[in-house]
Amino acid sequence: MDVEKKAMVALVAEDFEIIRSAIINELGKLGIECMEAENGEIALEILRSNDNINILITDIGMPVLDGYSLLRKIYTMPEYEKFRVIPKFIYSGDVDTDPADCDDVIIRVSKMEGIVVLINTVKRKLNI
Repeated sequence: MDVEKKAMVALVAEDFEIIRSAIINELGKLGIECMEAENGEIALEILRSNDNINILITDIGMPVLDGYSLLRKIYTMPEYEKFRVIPKFIYSGDVDTDPADCDDVIIRVSKMEGIVVLINTVKRKLNI
């Protein structure tokens, strides 16, 4: 999953502002530009209007539209077809979370303690 370094733009969907800001801050240190959404519905709106997003990082448990529903819409709605091939990282503090229909990277971590694990996984998968 190599993504050209100069063109990395991530969409971070997370309902807790402090966690979203921490993730964006860490990604920024890696040279990754970030856009942000506080729920899956807003994430879909951002995807609809931004062709340059090439990484998606989403929490599973969010209001309005959760992370799994966000992924389902990306995989089933024609207007999001171009985003089906980008690296996607989804995370949750719930160790029982295991969607049968999702072959994306799944990271099961607690929120604040898991940001380091999340960022290290992103770095490893993107070879940065």
